[in-house]
Amino acid sequence: MPSFSTAHSNVNRLGYHLNEVKHQLISKNYDFFALTETFLTDETSDSLLHVDGYQILRNDREDRGGGGVAMYVRDTLQIKILAKSTAKYDNTPEYMILDLD
Repeated sequence: MPSFSTAHSNVNRLGYHLNEVKHQLISKNYDFFALTETFLTDETSDSLLHVDGYQILRNDREDRGGGGVAMYVRDTLQIKILAKSTAKYDNTPEYMILDLD
């Protein structure tokens, strides 16, 4: 089985820390980089979050500020989202469950 490099960061507003996240992705060469507390909304386009060599998967919170999870995944990997939490805040954990094809 191949090995993968992964990381996680509670970014507390991805927009404020995007350059640092991009630097980590490029310098550390992660396959997966999970982010929590992204504070993203549907007004934030994926193109603004683009990092060469990666796709971004998102689960933004819709009805209340804060929250949200995302994951940068190397674009050579085939990923399918199996499940994710509701976008409406309901005092339960926010998540995405992914499958690597």
